[in-house]
Amino acid sequence: MRKTLVALALTTAIVAPQAAFASAPEADRSMTELAERLGDPAEQDRVAATVHVLGEVLLGLPVGQMANAVAEAAGDEDFQADPRATLGELAGPGSRQVPAKVAERVPQMMGMLAGLVEGMEAMRPALADLSKTLRERANLPDSNRLAR
Repeated sequence: MRKTLVALALTTAIVAPQAAFASAPEADRSMTELAERLGDPAEQDRVAATVHVLGEVLLGLPVGQMANAVAEAAGDEDFQADPRATLGELAGPGSRQVPAKVAERVPQMMGMLAGLVEGMEAMRPALADLSKTLRERANLPDSNRLAR
């Protein structure tokens, strides 16, 4: 149960900033500009700080009632948390270091993602050709979504 709660919290902490980034007006920029932004050390530091703060906030959320409801729904009669227990309390004492550890890896993850985006940009013409070939062979209508 603890591992599930920690995984849920960390996933939210990582995905929330990504979702905000994806919905920003800059999301329409080219893949090259996206790769540059992901590779920018200042941007990496900002995202890492956000992930760190969100992780700490999530660990402080009172989730005892929800955890009890989940345990009850799962048929776990042995689990009983204080209804006011926070995610961090349920996850255990080691959970307090998790936001910092995850934030520490954010620049590396973003750098790797920048490389992936650059690779995808380089592959775009080949993917567009592959899409066209497959559509022709399957007699499907033409689609130019990959060709920009």
